[in-house]
Amino acid sequence: MKDIEKLSESLFLSELKTELLAIAFNLATDPGYEKKDAITAILKIIDKHQLG
Repeated sequence: MKDIEKLSESLFLSELKTELLAIAFNLATDPGYEKKDAITAILKIIDKHQLG
């Protein structure tokens, strides 16, 4: 059972990192992607993963 929990946590963290890296990439490369867009995206991630 611990292996399943560990795998689940690992997948969650991987997905979270991917989502946050996408936001960072957009901020760095897309001049039209504003800070408010990043904040909105981060808030959606928090809500999606129930981190708040």
